[in-house]
Amino acid sequence: SAAGKATTHVQGLASAAGVPVTLVAWRIADDAPALSFVRALSLTDLAGSTREALGDPRRWLQQAGAILARG
Repeated sequence: SAAGKATTHVQGLASAAGVPVTLVAWRIADDAPALSFVRALSLTDLAGSTREALGDPRRWLQQAGAILARG
C-alpha cells in the first residue's frame, strides 16, 4: 500500500537522495495518502478489474513498465 512500511521506507530514502519515486500497485485506493510520488499506476485500473489484473499479472506489470518508460 502507499502507506505501507516498505513503501514509506523507500519513499524516505529516495526523497533524501533527491530521487523521484513511482508507485505501481495492484490497487490504489481513492483515499490513499498523498505521498510525494511522481506517478502512481494501479494494475487493477490498467486491467479494468482486480480479476483481470490477478489473472495475468505479467501482462499488466509489463504494461505499467511500458507506460513508465514512455514517460
